[in-house]
Amino acid sequence: MRWAATWRSALRHGKDTHLAALLAILIGLTGSNYSLIASSSAASQGNTGYISVPPATGESQTRVVANELMIKLKPSAAAKVSAQPSASRTGSASLSRLNQSLQAQKFEPVIPRRLAGQADGPLAAWYKVELPGAKAVITPDSVAYGTLQQQLNRYRQDPDVETAEPNYLAGVTVAPNDPMYKDQYGPKKINMESAWEHTTGSHSVAVAVVDTGIDRNHVDLAGNIWANPGEVPDNGVDDDRNGYVDDYNGWDFVNNDNDPYDDYKVGHGTLVAGIIGAATNNATGIAGVNWQVKLAALKAIDSTGNGTADNIAKAISYGTAKGMDVTNLSIAAAGTAPLIIQDAIRNAYGNDVVLVAGAGNNNKDASGYWPANMDETIAVGATDAVDERWAYSNYGSKLEVMAPGVNVTTLCTLNRYCYTSGTSLSTPHAAGVAALMLAKKSSLTNREIRKIFHGTSQDLGAAGRDDWYGYGRIDANAAMLAAINGTYSENIPSAKPAYWRSGTFNLRNSLSSGPADNSFGFGNTSGDVPLMGDWDGNGTRTPGVYRTGDSTFYLRNSNSSGAADIVFQYGAAGDKPLTGDWDGNGTDTIGVVRGNVWYLRNSNTTGASDISFMYGKSSGDIFFTGDWDGNGTDTPGLFREAKGYFYLRNSNSGGAVDIAFIYGGLGDKPVAGDWNGDRIATVGLVRGNNWMLKNANAGGGSDMQFTYGASGDTFLVW
Repeated sequence: MRWAATWRSALRHGKDTHLAALLAILIGLTGSNYSLIASSSAASQGNTGYISVPPATGESQTRVVANELMIKLKPSAAAKVSAQPSASRTGSASLSRLNQSLQAQKFEPVIPRRLAGQADGPLAAWYKVELPGAKAVITPDSVAYGTLQQQLNRYRQDPDVETAEPNYLAGVTVAPNDPMYKDQYGPKKINMESAWEHTTGSHSVAVAVVDTGIDRNHVDLAGNIWANPGEVPDNGVDDDRNGYVDDYNGWDFVNNDNDPYDDYKVGHGTLVAGIIGAATNNATGIAGVNWQVKLAALKAIDSTGNGTADNIAKAISYGTAKGMDVTNLSIAAAGTAPLIIQDAIRNAYGNDVVLVAGAGNNNKDASGYWPANMDETIAVGATDAVDERWAYSNYGSKLEVMAPGVNVTTLCTLNRYCYTSGTSLSTPHAAGVAALMLAKKSSLTNREIRKIFHGTSQDLGAAGRDDWYGYGRIDANAAMLAAINGTYSENIPSAKPAYWRSGTFNLRNSLSSGPADNSFGFGNTSGDVPLMGDWDGNGTRTPGVYRTGDSTFYLRNSNSSGAADIVFQYGAAGDKPLTGDWDGNGTDTIGVVRGNVWYLRNSNTTGASDISFMYGKSSGDIFFTGDWDGNGTDTPGLFREAKGYFYLRNSNSGGAVDIAFIYGGLGDKPVAGDWNGDRIATVGLVRGNNWMLKNANAGGGSDMQFTYGASGDTFLVW
């Protein structure tokens, strides 16, 4: 298949609209409030009315010396090194053999002993190994860097080596030399210049732009367009056998061809791509959040700014199959996400894709717009140059973070530049920072990146999380430091209220009074005991029921009506069902209490109990579970209703109580969860429909109260 003419999508944009409601892209109110600035040729020559920033005097990209390694010896090995060592005389037989194998030229202390302080101190244990070859400067994108990493791994495996790393180079702090960078308030507002001191990105990180396509020929995207490694371009063959012929730079799911060109007005996907990864420090145009990144054009939105659910699901799934690290979704539609979208997004999330979505431009509650209202997506609102919320940015309990989205300068099609507003522009700022974190620390999970955003964003509005600003405006440098240092503190409650009434689950997204944010039927109106648990380990609690008549558990992996995903028998008539993460693996499984004997199982399947013990009394006690000490494992608790006693235990075994206190009394219904985001479960009570929650497992009054549900409902935490 040859590259299709770019005008064809405009002629065929109306097909398949019967499959789903159409999506509106998230620029302004109508998508028409663009302001063009200039062409890239003018921008590169400084003829736009903008003053060019002088060329940078240093580098902020990771750079290392190609043939030098820094190794730190273990104390026992360091003590054996002579005063004048060499590559063949290191004092360590294994290290000397390794040096010989790699033809090391030199082995010398990094810090002279006279400057190293203590002879057995940490500085004295560092040595530099010089290998054959020139002292060239290389970056992580080079082949030589891969060779260097292989050599480092060999030294790290030596029994006398504590650690090994490249010989890094450092430079002065600089701003990029792109002429329009001085007019971009976004990078400065989110502290990009400090973040770029840690990394400027990597071509090993791929971001899927599910949108109107990308003008891949834009001069300011040069080098940052993703290429399918399994496809030979323009040969008419489906080389990677994925069903898409010649999908070398992505796919146009609207017109079903291999030319995902951006044909929406002056562009939309191109605007998004420019913010995530405009080529930077190239003396042209603007600076992207990532100087180096790979942007995949997955066109699911047509030339009118609309797209069908099936095409969007295809695009998301294509990105997942191709190993995208981040997916940017600057799209929105009212209501609950279609099931095909839910499946596509959950599959992506389960494959550790970071999913970032625009909160929407309606000045309404974001919980009414998908995909931002899905649990797996990070919902982003828009702020301006002085950190004020954009008047049309959606709000509410689903809003997570804010980012610059008002009068943002970015790329337009045909080598042009423009500025415009909307959560379409704030979303790629967050997606770009997520990609930047992965460039520095590829082991980060999507959950960890979400936690980092929550814990490092600059608080705006009311103290703490609020419905107008979420957790605040993103701070790229604070996020990078948290990623590097492993400080993924999450200042969000992981527990939210729910109730079950007549076979319907009713979930609320915040610890506050108000209507349910999501209601759906699951289970029977009689004979079923409702449950909530994270059955698939994706971080979200979803419904289950225990059918007492035949001792069968029915568990579902999404908060929606439908068939059970997991069905099995366990227990016996009269048992009381429980859920929790008994082994700390991140997945909830079931258990039962029979009399006062606890029978816990580590998998959601039929079989014998994995853990059993006695705790509590067979009558008068209400049994529940929680992570009382914050170690990641749920353990037993009980509420002795007649006296208002709570008895909590920190291990899944019989024995004495670890925590005991008085709170509540007869008729109260106990609940437990992490109400304040400190990762420790604490108790609460529901009296009638009044929730009274505590932030510490101790006697005293409640720390927060609200009403939700009605007397007679079964109260749950999700």
